[in-house]
Amino acid sequence: MTPCRCWQGGEDRVVDRLTDLGGGVYRSTEPIPLHGNWKSGLRLQSGRERGAVPLRLPVDEGIAPDAEPLATSYTDAEAAEEAIRGGNAGGELAAPASFTRVFTDDSLIVLREQKGDVGAWIWGIAIAIIGAFYVLFVAGLALGVARSARGAPLAGARLPELGPAPAHRLAGGEPGITTT
Repeated sequence: MTPCRCWQGGEDRVVDRLTDLGGGVYRSTEPIPLHGNWKSGLRLQSGRERGAVPLRLPVDEGIAPDAEPLATSYTDAEAAEEAIRGGNAGGELAAPASFTRVFTDDSLIVLREQKGDVGAWIWGIAIAIIGAFYVLFVAGLALGVARSARGAPLAGARLPELGPAPAHRLAGGEPGITTT
């Protein structure tokens, strides 16, 4: 499977499964957006291994609004990571008519905004907080199911008073139960 994925262009995302023409040549079956705010990348996956080539990444104002455009060609994974996450991390990676780029880790283009200088301790705290919420949620469900299984009424809940049952009289005037 060789998909070309495009996202964040202000419209629905585009996933195009490329047609294999043979000899390592592939062709898209529909136009790939390489303009505006679209992020476009080619992704290959074989089993548990996957790699990606960014086709186009727009300027990312949240990372570095004044960043210079990125080099359009690079030949090794380290150069790719430096180009995309390095000093000009928020710059535009253009898609000229011809360029050379190597396959890199898929997360390099998908998680372009991820900051590398964030301490590892913050991840531990965040995961612990999420874990605590999960434990509280499961405990709340367990308590609710246990209370429901016991048939215990809720604190302060009162059953409505129905009053005496109406008496039915049989044909002879005697009180009793009628059946149909």
